[in-house]
Amino acid sequence: LPLHADDVRLYRHVEANLDTYANYRTRSRPLIARGKVSQRADGEFRGWAAAFHPGELVEIEVRVGDQVVHRCYADQFVPALRERALTPHGVGGFTLRLPAELLAAQRQVRFVFAGTERDLDGSPIKL
Repeated sequence: LPLHADDVRLYRHVEANLDTYANYRTRSRPLIARGKVSQRADGEFRGWAAAFHPGELVEIEVRVGDQVVHRCYADQFVPALRERALTPHGVGGFTLRLPAELLAAQRQVRFVFAGTERDLDGSPIKL
């Protein structure tokens, strides 16, 4: 199979930064981050987050009330991020689905940059 140009670019970027991506425990929090989240009609949450330094991944906390119910890194490849110059490599997306029973009695869910009180654009999401 011929390789697509996006595949080659992504492979080269990950290969060059493999130690950073593979070692979650020693990652520092990005100094500056930006991002956005939305909820799809099927209940899935999708978003993106980009750090100030292109080699860093942003960690997202999902909060219901005062409780952190989920953490994830924005580490998915999304070609539109590169096309819109939000990241040079297209890595920065996240997708998740929270259990319905967790959200049943809630009015909103927040998506924040981990370790901060700063919400992503679109957060909090009213349920």
